[in-house]
Amino acid sequence: MKRAVERFIEQNGLFSKRDKLLVGLSGGADSVALAHLLVECGYDCVAAHCNFHLRGDESDRDERFVAELAERLGIPLEKVDFDTEGLLIMTNDGDLTYKLTHPKHTIYKTYVATLNEVPHPMDIERLKKGVVIDGKKTQQPKVNWLKDNVVEIS
Repeated sequence: MKRAVERFIEQNGLFSKRDKLLVGLSGGADSVALAHLLVECGYDCVAAHCNFHLRGDESDRDERFVAELAERLGIPLEKVDFDTEGLLIMTNDGDLTYKLTHPKHTIYKTYVATLNEVPHPMDIERLKKGVVIDGKKTQQPKVNWLKDNVVEIS
């Protein structure tokens, strides 16, 4: 398996052993296997884990597992902790998912974010005009500042 992975990486020119690789490590089987394989193949890896706290204690268990795994593998771990809340809809109904997520259906969503610092007024104006993501400009959002570093976007 190890040799097959090395061969695939080399044949497709994905990266070299001189590169530093950031490996997203959720704690799930695929990310754990990937981290093990890359370290065994001699790649210089850093693990990254995001805890969104969407599954309560289970999310915290995943974070502890990832920290222990990174230590066992001898790689640094960068963690980001998100204080999230909201509605999570799990469905296999493709039509419902499409209607809720596709922009043409205009289902409004509201996000509240606490920023590390107060943004520059020019950045606020750019945000209000819409931003470019993957080469496409978003619609102009409604931006409401709740505090100096807390913004509501819908």
